[in-house]
Amino acid sequence: MLIEIAVPAGVATFISGIFLFIIKRVTESTISEHIKQEFEIERHRLNRYEDVHYQTIRNLWEMLCDLNQCVDDLWDNASIQNLRVFSSKLRKANLALRKAGPILHTDSYHQIQNVLTHFTRYFEGKDSLILLRESEIDNVDSNHFNDRIRNIINVNFGTRNRLNQVLDSLLEEYRHILNPRVGS
Repeated sequence: MLIEIAVPAGVATFISGIFLFIIKRVTESTISEHIKQEFEIERHRLNRYEDVHYQTIRNLWEMLCDLNQCVDDLWDNASIQNLRVFSSKLRKANLALRKAGPILHTDSYHQIQNVLTHFTRYFEGKDSLILLRESEIDNVDSNHFNDRIRNIINVNFGTRNRLNQVLDSLLEEYRHILNPRVGS
């Protein structure tokens, strides 16, 4: 049985307004809570990414510094032992870069790849120099031999200088990425 009650128009409007107000508040509260939860999830995800990104850059930078020390060691003493150490660290740095690929920004990835290319050129130059110095020099024109050695040393010197410039540039960029207030 349906009972009908006559409600004056003003009261009906007032009651429907109250119901709409209550529904709106409940909906806003629910939406607000949902937005807060989504925001917290995204903030947590972003913080995790930033932590991993920071650690990745830090690890790669440490590897590049180790490689740069090997460059200096090879510059001071172009020996097979120093070349082996350099070669091992270069392989590890290349592998670390490939593993870090999904974490790094594209520009950073390419910059580090460029640095590693310079390291590889330096390695090849030192390897050539060591092989040339250790080769038999019987029947070799000593002027030609010395010219080749000087040429390799000059190329290595240029590569070493470019490498230091690229590392300095990368350092400034990383300082800005990791802490925008540093170096400003």
